[in-house]
Amino acid sequence: MNLKNKTFSMVLTAIFGAIILFLSLVPNIGYITIVPGVSITIIHIPVLVGIFLLSLSGSIYLGVFFGLGSLMVAFMRAATPVDEAFKNPLVSVLPRILLAIITFYLIKFFKKINIIKPGKIILTVIVSLVTGFGIFFGINEFLRNILADNYMNYRLIINIGIIVLILAMIVFYIYYIIFKSGKNAYIPSVFIISTFIHTILVLSSLLIFKPSAFELMLGENQTVINLIMLIALTNGILEVVIATLIGTPIVVAIKKKVDDNDDTTI
Repeated sequence: MNLKNKTFSMVLTAIFGAIILFLSLVPNIGYITIVPGVSITIIHIPVLVGIFLLSLSGSIYLGVFFGLGSLMVAFMRAATPVDEAFKNPLVSVLPRILLAIITFYLIKFFKKINIIKPGKIILTVIVSLVTGFGIFFGINEFLRNILADNYMNYRLIINIGIIVLILAMIVFYIYYIIFKSGKNAYIPSVFIISTFIHTILVLSSLLIFKPSAFELMLGENQTVINLIMLIALTNGILEVVIATLIGTPIVVAIKKKVDDNDDTTI
């Protein structure tokens, strides 16, 4: 198998494109609805897996497939103002193309970091900072919305609990990349960071190109930024966990198979 072979790359792009469109268009498979307007996306998993295997141009095609699937879903079964916003290609397609480009170079960057002596430490710091920030502020905002006026009474306990959770996740991550993943430590790191990037890109596009989509979702004394952080928690954290647990073993298995061929690397 030669990943540099143009025909093979075209076939691989077509296969991943078909998977992406299938997950997009079949209800509650690629987009799992939690509540109206908020859904967990798992379609980015085959996108990210494909980017590990393809060139920059192939990666961009996968981003286009991802975006077009989202665009078609918006026209087929939009149910809320947020869903309607994805009828704008700048909201549905553009962030997914940017995701593909950023992830392609992120893989190269993390792979180079991983081979240097303190590489795993650097990856741990990067991932810990990103996930720690997202979890701390995201859960705080989530509980602020649930507890309302009672939030301040439990703020100290909440913050201690969140810090303990973050530390536990960091310890597990360190254990995995040092003792389990070896030279593949950059793979789960890419899934974690890229999934967060995807959430940020989509929410930023909504805020820039369709801010009115958030207005009807605002609660009492809630700002757009608070709402974005709330959605980032319900979507982003769950998507990070799912993508990392599913995507990492798939890429590792493919990488092991590819590494058996002298003429191919990943």
